[in-house]
Amino acid sequence: MDTVDIMEKVYLSEQDKRILRLIQKNASMSRQELAEAANVSPTTLWRRLNELEKLGVIEDRVTILNAEKVGMAVCFLVSINMASHEAAPLEEFEQFVTNTAEVMECYSMTGQHDYLLIVRTETVADFQKLLMNRILTHPSVENAMSTVTLSRLKYTTALPL
Repeated sequence: MDTVDIMEKVYLSEQDKRILRLIQKNASMSRQELAEAANVSPTTLWRRLNELEKLGVIEDRVTILNAEKVGMAVCFLVSINMASHEAAPLEEFEQFVTNTAEVMECYSMTGQHDYLLIVRTETVADFQKLLMNRILTHPSVENAMSTVTLSRLKYTTALPL
């Protein structure tokens, strides 16, 4: 029986949550601005940010681009069923997904499908090539079902702390 890695939950003080809410909203704030907004000293802020990074609470700091403005307006949800559920094919597929730039997110799931991919491309034709020539021909994939999104009603990367 395989074990599932469960990450230990990190205790977050109200001060930590305030800092995290602020940087989720605007990670480009200077340390001085962030310290003032969080009502802590710059030294305390620096120490807490470093500790939260070491604990893995802060994974990364990125710039989020507008997909439509950079020409990646077409978004698909792709449900994948695997041909085999043995470890090697699953690892091979997960590596494929990791190395496929158009796959923005990938979730292993319970239920009718094994994985859900969120895929962005410039055109429907680009998605068709990806689906037909790379996803469906992958030896680990039994079949896939895709849905094109019409519009995005909500999108956030901020966790509700």
